[in-house]
Amino acid sequence: MSYTPGPWRLASRDVGYRVLAPGESGHRNGMCYVADVYGDLVDADPLDNARLIAAAPELLDALQTLHAEHVCNYDPSIMSWDDARAAINKALGGD
Repeated sequence: MSYTPGPWRLASRDVGYRVLAPGESGHRNGMCYVADVYGDLVDADPLDNARLIAAAPELLDALQTLHAEHVCNYDPSIMSWDDARAAINKALGGD
């Protein structure tokens, strides 16, 4: 799987936020667009959503590192272990 590498950052817009990532030299200001985040009818803060999206590459990397470092300590009774594996699979396009 290939995704836009981080770190991603936020830029405030007139309405909502833009999530940006380092781009190639042809991109605007050396950045490329990852996502635009707007408010909606749900009770969610668009800034909080944008922050979560912008942190995605680092969160995935940290979770993969923790998972790899503790694979020998696998304990099936700990639900968070399976949750971590499921989150990694979801982020990488698995089930």
